[in-house]
Amino acid sequence: MITVFGKDYKVYLNPIIEEKSCNGASLFLYDRLKKITLQKRRNEIVTTGFILNHIFKNEIPTIAYDDKGKPYFTDKDLNVSISHCKNRVAVGLSGKDRFIGVDVETISAKPLKLAEKFINENDEKFFEGITETEATLVWTIKEAVYKADNSLVNFKESINLKSVERMSKFRGKVLVNDDFVIDYYIFDDFILSVAIKNI
Repeated sequence: MITVFGKDYKVYLNPIIEEKSCNGASLFLYDRLKKITLQKRRNEIVTTGFILNHIFKNEIPTIAYDDKGKPYFTDKDLNVSISHCKNRVAVGLSGKDRFIGVDVETISAKPLKLAEKFINENDEKFFEGITETEATLVWTIKEAVYKADNSLVNFKESINLKSVERMSKFRGKVLVNDDFVIDYYIFDDFILSVAIKNI
């Protein structure tokens, strides 16, 4: 398990766990799990349960979902965001005084093919040409912002990069819409973006 710490958050990442190889974690969200037949989705839920079990030491909090699908704890004084991609799950936690949005994506050609739907001219000025990695980065940034504030539904028009600070080849900080701070992390084959907004 990889743990990423920010000033105002923690994010836990784990590779997808096969349901059949995970003892006990399938009890997490049992009500949700019993309604899902797609094995890929079941494995994502099991992995989320595994991560939460690791964090909370067998006292897994109850997760509910608002009408737009945003998760929240009913019995913990924390905000939560959950993301999954082809082969991993990320769970982000922040205090109640901050919204958190987390997105993890495998680097691929798909975001580059769809770039015109979510990257605007302002976003482009921060990059020297958009590659698969940069398109995936912008996608994860905008998806993380949406998960923190799901009223911003038009990624191209509503979510605008204001500044990009590259701290290294693999890490950076982005300001979005003047009120979101996003940390991003570029790993070998995936990108993690974490959006934080003060409430």
